[in-house]
Amino acid sequence: MLLGLLEPTRGSATVLGADSRVLRSQDRARIGYLAESHRLYDWMKVGQCQRFQSSFYAAWNRELFHAVLDHFGLSETARVRDLSRGQRAGLCLALTLAPEPSLLVLDDPALGLEPVARRSFLESRIYVTRSQGRTVFFSSHLMADVERVADHAAILHEGVLRVACPLETFRSRVKSASSCATKATRPTSRRSRASCTIFAQPIRFT
Repeated sequence: MLLGLLEPTRGSATVLGADSRVLRSQDRARIGYLAESHRLYDWMKVGQCQRFQSSFYAAWNRELFHAVLDHFGLSETARVRDLSRGQRAGLCLALTLAPEPSLLVLDDPALGLEPVARRSFLESRIYVTRSQGRTVFFSSHLMADVERVADHAAILHEGVLRVACPLETFRSRVKSASSCATKATRPTSRRSRASCTIFAQPIRFT
């Protein structure tokens, strides 16, 4: 919906000051989108991917593109079908960052990657995005990944926004769930289970 691919059934959203339902081409050029599927044309080589993608943008930072490739050990002559999942993620990240978008929308981009590949992916993303001061909208099911890169956190549960606050506020109001996990391994009453809460303090937002 933020990218204008779906129209909301109710409500509205603005992205970079524009209504998401009527984004212009110049608005879209300022948005970088990276999906968890890392969809690419398998028959292409890495260099061909760059030439194809860059043809849609007025601005294209070749140095940045190659810096990300180097981080993942990618060659322009490598064919997409032969890349590992981590390398595919790296190539997608390079293609997303090269137009130097003002806003990055990353939809669980490290999902399914091995721990080493995920760490490399996160490190490169942190370095490139924070050094250039752009805004990143990042969704993930992996809280450890969120903690490493986020300034603000929001939690959606069954379509309802339950939490929206600075990450430090979130950390200060959450207690360890290890005691809850221990209790869950032995029979407990419904009353004792209900008292095993994650949030030490309520988090309110407007």
